[in-house]
Amino acid sequence: MYVYGIIISINDDSTADIIIYNDTNTNCSTYKMITFQTMNDAQKENAYVTHIGSCGLCSTTVDLSVYLQQDFTSAGKKCATIGLINENEGIKCYQEIGLTYECAKIWNYDGIYDGKICGNICLNYLTKPNNGPPPECNLNQCLQCDEDNAGPIFSLFAGRTRRRSGLLSEIIRNCSSISNLTHNPSSYC
Repeated sequence: MYVYGIIISINDDSTADIIIYNDTNTNCSTYKMITFQTMNDAQKENAYVTHIGSCGLCSTTVDLSVYLQQDFTSAGKKCATIGLINENEGIKCYQEIGLTYECAKIWNYDGIYDGKICGNICLNYLTKPNNGPPPECNLNQCLQCDEDNAGPIFSLFAGRTRRRSGLLSEIIRNCSSISNLTHNPSSYC
């Protein structure tokens, strides 16, 4: 018997992957994934959407907790810089933020890839604002380079992103790019 499900993602083809917690586990540390074909099927099970898109390395409940508790844009820049110098230390830096090892690795690899592809551009933007002036609020050239080059790869492997999870960050984004989700973790478990 199960308490209820938490939708971890709605895949691009409208299937839903959810977590089901066993009702004998009071701390919610163990769960299993179940896939529903449609959002309606998932809603019939009283499941909660926690991110849009397929699941990946950052789709765990631990990583959701970190995403909900803090915006680590600035800390992420620090970790990415460390990761360019020493890969293991970069991963450790992301883990110190609270991310799981696998999620920390993909964040670190994203930073290393950005360093290779966007490094010359990004050196000029390390201490500059993330966005240009309103009303456009365009991404700075470093973030735009990341968005165009590393972003699609990161999303594919990470699964959970702040935007897919409906969460805001220090980076101003077009509202249409942010999932319309709200989170009430206390109702999950």
